[in-house]
Amino acid sequence: MEMRIHINLLFVDGPTAGIHGHYVWIKNISSLLAKQLGKQRVKRWFCNQCLQYSTSEERAAQHTLRCSRVVTEGPRKDQKITFKNHHRQLEVPFVVYADFECILEPVTLDVSANTKIINKHVPVAFAYYKVCI
Repeated sequence: MEMRIHINLLFVDGPTAGIHGHYVWIKNISSLLAKQLGKQRVKRWFCNQCLQYSTSEERAAQHTLRCSRVVTEGPRKDQKITFKNHHRQLEVPFVVYADFECILEPVTLDVSANTKIINKHVPVAFAYYKVCI
């Protein structure tokens, strides 16, 4: 029997992380995500599959059992997917189309034996277009 170990990682990018960024081990996903839901100090249990949460450990365990049985499969290469029930679609209140224009700045940086950074994208202009219903 194959043993699986699930770990959560967070990619930290920015001036404090250095030029490449790095991954940080998330020891307790509930502590990290519960802070995003408000200032209430209520213990929450999160599902590692879908990130749905519960305030009861028992209900969270039941959900995890159901959620772990869900198998997601994509279509075969020869299969075409079509959507027929257009009347069930939800209208999006707005859409934003964005574009950055960059110049390539030459950089010589050896990250590892197999990876070498030769150019850096420097943004020089941007544009966005907001479309409302």
